[in-house]
Amino acid sequence: MENKTPHIALVLFGGSGLRFGSDIPKQFVTLIDRPLIEETLSALEGCPSVEEVHLVTRAEDQEKTKEIASRYPKVKGIYEGGKTRQDSARLGLLALQGKIPEDALVAIMDGDRPCIEEELLRQNYEKAAENGACVTVSSCSNSVLLSKDGEKVSSYLKRDEVYLVATPQTFSYGAILKSHLEAKEGHTDDASLFQGPVALLKWGKQNVKITTKEDVEAFKQWKTRRK
Repeated sequence: MENKTPHIALVLFGGSGLRFGSDIPKQFVTLIDRPLIEETLSALEGCPSVEEVHLVTRAEDQEKTKEIASRYPKVKGIYEGGKTRQDSARLGLLALQGKIPEDALVAIMDGDRPCIEEELLRQNYEKAAENGACVTVSSCSNSVLLSKDGEKVSSYLKRDEVYLVATPQTFSYGAILKSHLEAKEGHTDDASLFQGPVALLKWGKQNVKITTKEDVEAFKQWKTRRK
């Protein structure tokens, strides 16, 4: 598949595995028959929409990541991340300077979301090409309230106006790099710091993030349904 504009995936792997209850980094934990990182890379390798994959990891995980990534031809670079997700995304984008054109479309992804489908990536790139930026979201089925002090209810939010944020979040490379370089600290995702409108990509299917052991069961169910 040939794209006039390069389609890049920037995948962020980080953390020590403590929240997951593991004594090794979460991406190296075996989910079914291979580590989380391989589930993610294998899915991206099989997505025609993605031309190149670039990874961001902790300094201490570089060597093991390189060893695993060597089996996936689409992986073109592995870079050292920072202390926060925002730092890691910025450092990854900076590392891409000179490697990809300014108008390349970059899907920034959490490495611990292995439920990757080709249609999700295709729609991300398509929507970002039309709008300059898009964020993957899902509808919120629960009632949602705002509490300014963490003790009492301040107000209820309209459920049909509230969405749960996920990844991929896809942008024109030059625009998201500029936004990251000019952003203040404290952002938890890339769409929240983007300087410009961000289109919603409503994805109703499962896009589980592996945070707890229960999430592994949800991933196994997703993978079983796809067989």
